[in-house]
Amino acid sequence: MKGFMHLIEVAVAGILIMIILGLFFTTQSVKLNWERTELISINSNVLHTLKASNRLPELFSDTSNVLLETNDLRPPNVEYGIRISGIPKDVISVACPTDCSSVRSILSDNVYVNGRWIGFTVNTINMGSVNLTDYDALVLYNYNQYGTYETQIRNYLSDDGTVVAIHNVTDSADSTFRSIFDLTSSAGAGTTSPNFTSYEPVNNDIAKYFLGFGFFAEASTDVGSGTKQGKLDIWGTRFNFNLTSSTLRISGQTVNEGDTFTLGGPDARTYQFRVKKIHWSLSPSAVSIQPTNTSYVFAYNMAAAYTGNNIVSVDDDASGCTANGKAIWINEYEGTGNDHDYETLIKSAIATSSTDWFIKDIRTDVERAEASIFLPMCCDMPETAKIDMVSWYSY
Repeated sequence: MKGFMHLIEVAVAGILIMIILGLFFTTQSVKLNWERTELISINSNVLHTLKASNRLPELFSDTSNVLLETNDLRPPNVEYGIRISGIPKDVISVACPTDCSSVRSILSDNVYVNGRWIGFTVNTINMGSVNLTDYDALVLYNYNQYGTYETQIRNYLSDDGTVVAIHNVTDSADSTFRSIFDLTSSAGAGTTSPNFTSYEPVNNDIAKYFLGFGFFAEASTDVGSGTKQGKLDIWGTRFNFNLTSSTLRISGQTVNEGDTFTLGGPDARTYQFRVKKIHWSLSPSAVSIQPTNTSYVFAYNMAAAYTGNNIVSVDDDASGCTANGKAIWINEYEGTGNDHDYETLIKSAIATSSTDWFIKDIRTDVERAEASIFLPMCCDMPETAKIDMVSWYSY
């Protein structure tokens, strides 16, 4: 009888244990669901508070101070990260195996667009040992080892990396190179004055970025009376200009910041430009100038009659820039030095590499929740930043 009663006691105890465990896990699940809901609410409140105070756009230009304000808006036991998508990264890391001094020269000036700066860092690498995924883009300048490192290049492309090749293409060009960039021979002859095959901001980021980025021209010669002189090199032509803290004088025209002026192009047509920003306080002072014509013409010669998915070309029979997915080829400039428009074309191609990045890193080893907000950027080119605030509890 005692044995039977003992069995009953054990059974009852087992049932109680199961009930308690069930309640425990249910409570934990409810707790996690409650915490997730609360985190989402916190994220949303912070983002909308920053937007209401007009501080959200300054997340890209006054980052450290906006993050300090964000710290004050969230509870002390909540940590967070911020992810950005839809716009180029603020500092783009470039891997370069050859002729890196030329690449550094092309990318030496930052880009000012939609009220923020975009910069580039160029890192010399060894293709035989580098982990390319550590970099946003791979730039191959006058490169000739496509056959040797084809696997590394193709693997990087398959991992969503961007490869930008800069050199001329001739009939003796590496067949592996032509395959990677999907280039084919054309009956067309090499020609001058190509332009963008189309301007579709949604589908053609290179053209959109080119017109949005524009040209950064320094005015390093102080001529007194609050005036400095500089030069704008486009179309293989030098346009000298005078700059004051509020005006630009170029080709006989004096314009204020935000206004437009015109220059005669190499095809006997007139093109319009806008003074985006006068950077008088920089050393040396400088000006950001933006072309406004979607039919902007390039003056450099396309020496080889090759085509692919043409971005810059003439009648589609000879290309100066192609894009096979994220494998982008740009014909090497044949003039002396590099014109501002040629440099901007290269920067625009590289900038397509990284439009999903972090202003503040997130932890991936904890339960976390996020909320998003969309921010239209103004006013140099159409783009919208998606800002995700991701948070978690810190115990």
